[in-house]
Amino acid sequence: MGETERDYVEQVQLIKQLHHLPPPLSVNRFRLDRFSPYFDNATAEGIEVLGPHTTYQYVYRDLDIATVPDLFYFFDYVPHTVSENLLDQLGEEVRYWQRQYGTRRLWLDVDHHHNWTVLAVTNEGTTQSILSPVQAWLLQVLDTAHSEHHIQAIAKDTWNDGDLRVALDELCFQGWVVPVDGRFLSILPLTNNARILIMDAKVIGKI
Repeated sequence: MGETERDYVEQVQLIKQLHHLPPPLSVNRFRLDRFSPYFDNATAEGIEVLGPHTTYQYVYRDLDIATVPDLFYFFDYVPHTVSENLLDQLGEEVRYWQRQYGTRRLWLDVDHHHNWTVLAVTNEGTTQSILSPVQAWLLQVLDTAHSEHHIQAIAKDTWNDGDLRVALDELCFQGWVVPVDGRFLSILPLTNNARILIMDAKVIGKI
């Protein structure tokens, strides 16, 4: 089975947290091609194949393309696993993201006092949020997605599970970390200083 309505609802909610990141150029439905898995298993995938793609009719104007589908490679279809309303909602959310991009930018940074901070840059100026040590550690670790169990294993004796849980909840509340399929991922781009320090920490096994 292909994507479900729940998948689309989750994506719409996730997009709302990504406006500080570059948006996609567009959002479109996939093209249904002959011999593709979705074409060969259309019913099982919740897809109704309507017939050859309508653009063929402009090329073969004297031919009823619906009567000779075996001649064609691209096909029109309707997905039955996701509603049209939800597909439209996803498209509108991406277009809003495109309009909003650049009005607020975020970065994970390290200042000259060695404080890990989140920089927020808007038209009104720049604000700096200083992170607690456990928050800073989590954001360094979560430049790669990890489960909470794996995070606890990496932390070992450095942080207790309670401190990790509180810090993780706060980072998710701020929208700097997102849960994805049971794992957590930082969505903060890194400044050069932060990137270098994280790479060094990984090399020597600190994170």
